[in-house]
Amino acid sequence: MQHIFVAVPTYKESGKIQSLLASFALINPPEVSILIANGNPGDETTDLVRASAGKGQPVHEIPGNRSLFWSGLTNLAIRHAVKVGGLDDFLMLMNADVTFTTDVLAAMRRKSRELGPCVLAALTSAHGSIVSSGASAKSWVLGMNRHPFAGEALSAVDPTQVVPVDFLPGRCTMIPLSAVRAAGGINEDRLPHYGGDYEFAWRLKRAGYPLFLFTGAVVECDVENTGNCVFFKRASLGWRLRGLFSIRSINNPLYRTRYVWLVYPLYACPTATLVFLGKSLLSVFLGGARIRALFPYNETGLAGSGRAFASNQAPNHA
Repeated sequence: MQHIFVAVPTYKESGKIQSLLASFALINPPEVSILIANGNPGDETTDLVRASAGKGQPVHEIPGNRSLFWSGLTNLAIRHAVKVGGLDDFLMLMNADVTFTTDVLAAMRRKSRELGPCVLAALTSAHGSIVSSGASAKSWVLGMNRHPFAGEALSAVDPTQVVPVDFLPGRCTMIPLSAVRAAGGINEDRLPHYGGDYEFAWRLKRAGYPLFLFTGAVVECDVENTGNCVFFKRASLGWRLRGLFSIRSINNPLYRTRYVWLVYPLYACPTATLVFLGKSLLSVFLGGARIRALFPYNETGLAGSGRAFASNQAPNHA
């Protein structure tokens, strides 16, 4: 059976890791290795991983350091998987704040076999609503994306759909190791935190592996467990201004500009850059609540009572 290497970046999130490991224990999947890339080795997460491994759970710690963010930590686990994995094995990107009650790995593995070599992501829900789980470019020039199902009630979604997309987040995404070997790892030098997963998925697609969102696999995500994102945190204008240039800020102008020029067609980069920078300014000066009130529509990434995501990048965090 094809082995699945689950890459989980984390930094001081022992409670989230405990809940995630409890989800894996609930389904007890065979042929799985859970790789916890810990940015603060020696802490409570280390103790938790050792205890879980001692009870027979297939979990391993990949020690990192405090200078690494989401992309760098995820790459540690990716490099381990590529080194020890076989030709037909899979990598699964998974954030620490994800939980599930059904065997999403088995469902995604079955669907991947049906579709052939591809990259497959699960739907992400929060409090019964779908949050941005992937995106398709709606207008390259205007920097606009469509986020399938975002804002819809989970109960209303047909669980048999497979939707092609252009970008996928790192919450619960299954990737053939052959695709990783073809496209390389995440661009941690240029995109150390936000945007790294979308850019990675785009390179996988360009390497010949189509991207799909699969409604037959669903995970729950704590969307408030994120970096400096104004759409999930109530914060003052001063806080938003001070955090604008943080690596953990989705609105950081440097990384948003880098993302555009790494992903977008050259002809669209100038206008898309201006649009992205405009989004950053609006986010900082208006705040998430006001922006959601202005754009209360499904599939914009802004719908879902503020639980969906607002930008063209997915909410990574470590």
